[in-house]
Amino acid sequence: MVHLDDATKRLELVRYHMQQGWQIDAPVLGRHAYLDQRGSIRAVEVVLSRSEMRQVVALPDTASVREFLHQYGLNVIDV
Repeated sequence: MVHLDDATKRLELVRYHMQQGWQIDAPVLGRHAYLDQRGSIRAVEVVLSRSEMRQVVALPDTASVREFLHQYGLNVIDV
């Protein structure tokens, strides 16, 4: 499983980028991310954009990530 500290760091990275002027482009995509033979987790992928730059950040689907997305009025589309 994804370590909780890693999930927290990824979400903090997204928050940091947003403080630096980046925006989340809708839609946010939800999918299963395969880790290894142990199975998969649900991941949420956000596209951050600023000017002509884009980057994708995959976040583990945790309660804090769902709360963050809800605060920004972003829905997740399953793919």
